[in-house]
Amino acid sequence: MKKIVKIILPVVILAAGFGMFKYSQKSLQSESAKEQKEASKEKSKTYKAKERFKDIFDKAEQIRELDDAESCYQSGDTFFEDEHNAWERLNTELLAQGYSVEEVESLRKKYESKYAQDCKAERAVSKELSLGRSIWKELTVSASAEEKQYDKETIRDRKEQPIR
Repeated sequence: MKKIVKIILPVVILAAGFGMFKYSQKSLQSESAKEQKEASKEKSKTYKAKERFKDIFDKAEQIRELDDAESCYQSGDTFFEDEHNAWERLNTELLAQGYSVEEVESLRKKYESKYAQDCKAERAVSKELSLGRSIWKELTVSASAEEKQYDKETIRDRKEQPIR
């Protein structure tokens, strides 16, 4: 889709230079809007997929928080027995769901990176659409200014000609 917009904009600029518009503003904007919608949809899909694992991510985070207390308990400090029991329970639940803490962290990083890519792509498309709109606006304003100038010159020429 980006190739279409990158090809169309130079054609429009070239056409504007010759005083003809090959594409309408709406057709250009609708193509860019479709691209923006697709990027937004992809970002939304990634977010929803990540949210399905929220429970697993939360358990892994709780396990990471209890890691220091668990290591102290393993060293022989019985003060952290409650934390040890919580760590064991969470770790068992996580393993019962088929994940280790490392796998969950890897999965979290994967989704965070994918979501960041999707956000970047959406911003790029929005920026391109905004740029296209501003170029279009500038072209249409300059074309209408040229028409007004031509009209003024035509009126002035008519006034200067002597009447016979």
